[in-house]
Amino acid sequence: MKPTLLAGLSAFFFAVPLSLNATESNLLRTSVAELDPAMEWIESFSKREEQQREIAKLTAPIHSRATLRAYLRDHKLAASPLGRLSARRRRHFLSTLSFNESGITGYNYRDLEAELTVTEIYQVLSLFGAQHTTRLVEDARVETDLDRMILSPEGDDSSRGLQHRPLKLCARPNACRRASE
Repeated sequence: MKPTLLAGLSAFFFAVPLSLNATESNLLRTSVAELDPAMEWIESFSKREEQQREIAKLTAPIHSRATLRAYLRDHKLAASPLGRLSARRRRHFLSTLSFNESGITGYNYRDLEAELTVTEIYQVLSLFGAQHTTRLVEDARVETDLDRMILSPEGDDSSRGLQHRPLKLCARPNACRRASE
């Protein structure tokens, strides 16, 4: 019977610790111990990020279909970030929103990216406490330093594992090109 790759790998992993001498073993233990503060910092950062998201959701004016209706009734559209969308796009975007008892659970961003800049999208999503998802919008216009700052991964662990899109330069709406062009 031929040895399998898995059997070979398990033999390798089990053999490695046994082949360390005392000095190497102590170095390995020291290296792992030195990782503890770094792991604590990462854990702390993740907890702070999660807390900030929770605060954003709790302080957002819209948490449900009922609070959306109240918001639209009580606020002048011209003064609302939603007023930057055309009537057709606004109606469609609002129809895609889904909520549960904790707040917004989903939305379709195509209407937002078709008409708004990154900053404007951030402002719309702030109404729902979902501004941290702005970076997921694929083709939003980037026109200002603030747009670039919102998309910047520095200091934001919510971007881990995401592939960042190329920067777009926009002379005006619907006149964008990739920065590398």
